[in-house]
Amino acid sequence: MINNEKIGLPEERAKLQSLLDDITFLMESPKAYLDGDNQYEIGAKIINLSNGMDNIQKGTKCAFNCMSGKDRTGMMDGVAKTFAIMNEINGKFPSHEELKSDPEVRKQFREIFVPIMKEMGGLDITRINTGATGYKVGKEAKLAGLPEEEFLEMMGLSKTTSS
Repeated sequence: MINNEKIGLPEERAKLQSLLDDITFLMESPKAYLDGDNQYEIGAKIINLSNGMDNIQKGTKCAFNCMSGKDRTGMMDGVAKTFAIMNEINGKFPSHEELKSDPEVRKQFREIFVPIMKEMGGLDITRINTGATGYKVGKEAKLAGLPEEEFLEMMGLSKTTSS
């Protein structure tokens, strides 16, 4: 439960509580990350929850990375940013159920996610760290029904190199 006294506006409090409830639901199962097609969902929602709380009361920032800080970190960053943009557009974060089964929510996710992954610097990080442009991730990164051609474009030449 989010402490209502420390969080400002009622609508912001309700939005963060809804996000926390969705995270709590997802974490009830140790295999929740396998439910649906977005293994980055829980982590990205936790990042957005902590950032939302920090906007209201400083001191709750969240940081994350994988060992090399490029591929899985880049995917998590893209998903977290996608959720934040969806929140700005829709006035709420997408629920797990919406991400799994609402075609419009899934379409919006893809339309925001793909440009973030291609144009916001993550591919540059992969090239700088490995010499080849592309995220070294597997099929688990085909989020929200991401079309094969978009997925392969994000992977680029990543299969030609190692971390």
